[in-house]
Amino acid sequence: MARYGSDPGAVLQELLKAASGELLINTLKSIDGAKDLVIEPDLIHPMDQVASVGRIKSQGGVDKIYKLEARGPTCPSGRCVYLVRATVPNVKLIADHVSLDKQRQRHCAYHIVCIPRAVPVCEQVLESEGVLGSVQLLDLPLGLIPLDTDLFSLELPGFFPKFFLEGDCSWNFLVAQSILQLEQLCGPIAEVYGQGACAQGVLRLMKLFPSNPAKVQQTSLPRITHLFLFDRDVDYASVLLTQLTYSGLLDEFFGIKSGKVTFGKAVTGKDQDVRLPVNSSDVVFRDIRDCHFSSVFALLKDKAQHLQARYDERHGMSIGDMKRFVANELKSLQQQHNSLALYIGSCEAIKSSQTNFEGQLRTEHNLLEGLEVREGTNFIEECIHRQYPALSVLRLLCLLSLTQDGIPARELRSLTQQFLHSFGAHHLCTFHGLRRLGLCQEQGGGAPGGPAPSPLGVGSPAPTLASKVAAAMAALPRGTRFNAITKRLNLIPADAGDNYDLRSPKDPGYVFSGAYVPIACRLVEQIMQREGIHGYEDALKLLPGPTSTFTLPQSRGASREPPGLVLVYFLGGVTFAEVSALRLLARLKGYQVLVAATATVNGNTLLESVIPKEH
Repeated sequence: MARYGSDPGAVLQELLKAASGELLINTLKSIDGAKDLVIEPDLIHPMDQVASVGRIKSQGGVDKIYKLEARGPTCPSGRCVYLVRATVPNVKLIADHVSLDKQRQRHCAYHIVCIPRAVPVCEQVLESEGVLGSVQLLDLPLGLIPLDTDLFSLELPGFFPKFFLEGDCSWNFLVAQSILQLEQLCGPIAEVYGQGACAQGVLRLMKLFPSNPAKVQQTSLPRITHLFLFDRDVDYASVLLTQLTYSGLLDEFFGIKSGKVTFGKAVTGKDQDVRLPVNSSDVVFRDIRDCHFSSVFALLKDKAQHLQARYDERHGMSIGDMKRFVANELKSLQQQHNSLALYIGSCEAIKSSQTNFEGQLRTEHNLLEGLEVREGTNFIEECIHRQYPALSVLRLLCLLSLTQDGIPARELRSLTQQFLHSFGAHHLCTFHGLRRLGLCQEQGGGAPGGPAPSPLGVGSPAPTLASKVAAAMAALPRGTRFNAITKRLNLIPADAGDNYDLRSPKDPGYVFSGAYVPIACRLVEQIMQREGIHGYEDALKLLPGPTSTFTLPQSRGASREPPGLVLVYFLGGVTFAEVSALRLLARLKGYQVLVAATATVNGNTLLESVIPKEH
């Protein structure tokens, strides 16, 4: 980072934030006159990263701001602007507001600003409700929103189910557009590597853009020399496993939304919730975010002792020194002290809420290595019977299926029936979605996608000759596909064990206690080391989806330039454990990695997106 005189990630963070903020303000200004803004609750956190409330009011011409809820806003200004994601429930709710105002003979101008953009179903809903003529639809594709100096997100949690479950690739353009935005700031990207069907689609769209986008701004940013695009289904294991870094567990237990976490009474000891930004601007969080959870308490204790020592130094200061201390250090020390107390409280809350945590980790790690699979299945059944959180049980079920190339038919039916009895019959649709994703399927059931057989074995079509042959081949003694991938890509560290150093890790597998290295980390490491995929093609063929590559014509045959910025883009979401693993890889290898994603996810949020919503 010092090579460039300043942190290029921090510069990029400011530029992207300014661009998104300007787009939001200009959209609001395009609606003439004073207006009231109604925001979908899930968009409040992303909007905080884009523009402050003060700026939205002063520059966007907004009088009052409301949350979108069943009861409509009063909108005294006479102009009501809804800022929402373009979903059927949101548009239906807005249509109800408009209809109610008409009944009450309240005259108001209505605008719906859709993030990222309006879709045809929005107009269909408005038309069916009889209010299409009263509402104007606008698009607001904000692009990448900076969550930290090295982490950027489109904040589109719906991207995963939209592409991987529904097969809708309409948002691929938004990914390609966000990459073009980065090229306009940093110059054309020399080499692109993609793994997966979505990555291939994005790369095709990128090729339609100008090959040499002119920089729209003169910046001091170094060039992005390498871009890696990874589909989420390339590595489901990294999402299903319990994250064991501090930031990962913070997201698992409290939920990090758009770079902020909300702590309740269990952490603060007070009735009022505290919302805290969690990024590198907080020096305490910066030092512990990527640490394995087992070492966090010791680090926080050292931090507390250091802060106390700095406070104690003031007793021997002269008046002049005291003035300088108050002016330069006191506020920072107080902020660190406050955040330190919250982080200690969060660690205590995490430890106290871990139900059968050791058993869950042991089962996860055994499944990864194909050990004690029967015991793992028994543990899952025990979790079902004890009614542990449904999402935790589903994660283990999916991990069992993933690592064993599916679950034997009789076993899958039994586990499914037990799950439905414990957690509700509505989850039958959940299992259908998991089957389509290839996350929980019958052994020998073939590739995911297409019509899914009933998890209960009801209404399954008669097997064809081809399916019988495939089933016979699948029954032959062999290692699982997952096992082949872990061996070929060396995803399970050989030195993992009691002597594995979690405090000063030397490989990215520390994020799962040495049990597993995220595939993205291994691929970035190997492709950067090999200067391409030559000699690595056989390993890539084991992974889901096609492998795509692209090199700028002027870069072909030229002497290879040293790595500038390496951009790793996750299509379908990235976990904080993967971000931490890539940060360690960057430190070990000496290049700077930026991480971009359609959203930040964990195992719970990913599976929640598969569970049908009740409208």
